[in-house]
Amino acid sequence: MAEQSNREVASGFLFGMVMHGLQLPLGLIAAFIALLVTQFKVPDAALTGWGMPLYIGVTQFFYLGPLIYRKRNQQRPEFVKGLWIASAVTFLLNASCWAWFSTLRT
Repeated sequence: MAEQSNREVASGFLFGMVMHGLQLPLGLIAAFIALLVTQFKVPDAALTGWGMPLYIGVTQFFYLGPLIYRKRNQQRPEFVKGLWIASAVTFLLNASCWAWFSTLRT
């Protein structure tokens, strides 16, 4: 029973990490759409797509939040634990990277 529980947590963690991996291509698509909407007149519109990967610690909740809600309603609490672990690891890594990069500018 414990082994099955560990597999559910691991699969939730891996699924969360795969979802993070999809964020960069989706960000590039969002940047391209922003450029098309502005008819390539506003070059800063391209930065819209780069904001997603840069702030992944916060933006991950746009896609992990509904997934956590759905899996919780499907009575898969161990899978949800894995998703929470993946989001916490991502948030902490993102925060530590921002802290490190902020010291480089001075």
